[in-house]
Amino acid sequence: MRNEAGQRFSIRSSVRFSSLWSGRVASLGLSEWRKYPTRKFDVPLTIVSFDVFADGKHGHVMAREITEADTVAAVPSVRQSQSLDTLVRTAVNNGIGSIMNEFIAHANRVGVYPRAWKHCIMFAPMANRTKALWTVWVLPRDGKIMVYIDPFNIAEYFPVTEAEAKKAVGNDAHLFLSDREARALLKRLEELLPAAADA
Repeated sequence: MRNEAGQRFSIRSSVRFSSLWSGRVASLGLSEWRKYPTRKFDVPLTIVSFDVFADGKHGHVMAREITEADTVAAVPSVRQSQSLDTLVRTAVNNGIGSIMNEFIAHANRVGVYPRAWKHCIMFAPMANRTKALWTVWVLPRDGKIMVYIDPFNIAEYFPVTEAEAKKAVGNDAHLFLSDREARALLKRLEELLPAAADA
């Protein structure tokens, strides 16, 4: 890549593989750009810049001044999951521990896996623990319990139709629920899924 001064630079990542990218960009403001893959995907990047010299006969020559050894700094994970117990304690401290425990107990009864993330518990089918059936956040927003629910995924992994799942829980959406509304949603899930789990 080239900066505005016509200098070339390349980007090399080193996780389990190495790759070399080169091309042209409008400015060399890479320090901010570099943070994105580092923060989002825990991929450390080494950025190397080159000076470009024209010799008049053979075109251009790229040269890099080596001033210090390349080192890759340890990158703290921003996606690090917390333990289920830690998340439940956070929910308790935020006044929603009781309903969170009820969601977990229901999941255990019907064979749904409660998977801990950074600020939420994602409830996933045992067959695919990366797919969210519903998710409950441990930090309320404006006093409301934040829940995401996906009737399409429920219908995919339980013997209920999509229409039955939608009738019970509504369309896929992020919901902000009072304690009473969250309990009503859980009751509808209990009515929908125990029959499915027993089928």
